[in-house]
Amino acid sequence: MVKAAKRAGDYRLTRELRKARAELPSGDPSDPDYRRLRYVRYADDVLLGFAGTKAEAEEIKRELIQFSRERLNLEMSAEKTYITHAATGKARFLGYDIRVAKRDSRKCKGRRSINYLPVLEVPGVVITQWTRKYTQAGKPIHRPEILQDSDYDIVMAYQLELQGVVNYYTMAHNVSKWYKVRSLAMQSLVKTLARKHKTKATRIYRKYKTKTREGITAIQVQIPREGKKPLIATFGGKPIHYNRKAIITDLPWKMRNKRTELAKRLQADKCELCGSTQDINVHHIKTLKDLKKRYQGRRDPPTWVKIMAARRRKTLVVCRNCHHKIHSGKYDGERLRS
Repeated sequence: MVKAAKRAGDYRLTRELRKARAELPSGDPSDPDYRRLRYVRYADDVLLGFAGTKAEAEEIKRELIQFSRERLNLEMSAEKTYITHAATGKARFLGYDIRVAKRDSRKCKGRRSINYLPVLEVPGVVITQWTRKYTQAGKPIHRPEILQDSDYDIVMAYQLELQGVVNYYTMAHNVSKWYKVRSLAMQSLVKTLARKHKTKATRIYRKYKTKTREGITAIQVQIPREGKKPLIATFGGKPIHYNRKAIITDLPWKMRNKRTELAKRLQADKCELCGSTQDINVHHIKTLKDLKKRYQGRRDPPTWVKIMAARRRKTLVVCRNCHHKIHSGKYDGERLRS
């Protein structure tokens, strides 16, 4: 009919017929005899894709819960174990939202090319969580837990944590949402450096702002070294691109290992209070709750207390002298930069 209308020169009818044809599926989506089940698992995250009726999906879910309880002695999470229609809802798997795409206007060789293809998305709640990490009441704020670090370490900390999560979500078609988070993170970074040096944010921008080869504005700190290339820490220098062929090596929330972090701090062989490199020890506390309770109400608690509370650490790498002062109650909170 479309070809006949086109040959007759009736272009209005041709457009209407093409529009009506685009609303019809190329196959039979309601075939009562068609069933398909796909299963994928990573650690304790499981996703099942089922083509069939909702009643059958409910039965599969009931049998899985029963099998897990009776045969494996495991209880499935009621909150995370749910059934959703892929065309109208989303399923959460490994931090991604998964849904089925549908767009009649996207065609390849006359056929709708993306309809019913799975699509990965960055969940809105993830963007919100990372936005709150760098803001308060909607405005970027500084981060007091890293004020005692060097400028190089501060910039590197911001870059590593944000680039890690952006790399993880690079297969999401809406990965560009991270540009807003990166902008807020950069403002938070500049405010942190400004608070550290007790200066204005504009002076930090003037000192550390740079342009990358791609023309992207970034914050860069360089540490010159005699006879060696300078150490360079850059935040925001990489573009954020969608890459459906990316290989994910780890989950962003499992990247940081407390033992690895402590090992790195010990390898630095430097007291985190006074900077001494002699007789390095590790100061331990039982719980942060006890620490806060002990110094609650004090206007100016010792620096070591502030650091452990701000960084939410139960360990602190210190020299023998500072360690003795802490245990004897004689540490008076001398400044890190003194």
